[in-house]
Amino acid sequence: MAEGITANQLAAGIQTVYSASVTLTDAQIKALPITPVEIVPAQGAGTYIKCQSAIWEWNTEAGEYTNVLTPCYGLIAYNDAALPGASAVYDETFQGFMGSADYAIFELGPNFEVDNGAPQSLWQTPATVINKGLVATFVNGAPVEAFTGGHADNFLKITVFYSVIPIL
Repeated sequence: MAEGITANQLAAGIQTVYSASVTLTDAQIKALPITPVEIVPAQGAGTYIKCQSAIWEWNTEAGEYTNVLTPCYGLIAYNDAALPGASAVYDETFQGFMGSADYAIFELGPNFEVDNGAPQSLWQTPATVINKGLVATFVNGAPVEAFTGGHADNFLKITVFYSVIPIL
């Protein structure tokens, strides 16, 4: 369980918000569609990581990426190899950005789906979220392919804000 959570906080219903960051190199960015990167490790048996939001700080000014396919979107997902992408908690379309040399900050908010104009709650099966860490990954085409191009000076910093919830 994350440091700093006390029994009194849990009993009072207080959710401490933590943050975790990872900065990816050009090589890691290119491989992200194939090789997810862990941002928050699993917090122990009987815990659920509630992802509050995420910030993606991209710098591709030194060189744009190529082999940017449709669809192209970044994900924060639960680390479940059996369900890559299906356990996404946040996603953002980056197709136009990936093929340009630019610097930008994207904030990913809750992934509440809209069905015929009516918001739907995000739900997951317990096996998908209990005692699972959070990873960053990309969908780039179908089937998924790695990016090419880029430049050694490019980077992607991902910061995730999260709470740890005990699940019975």
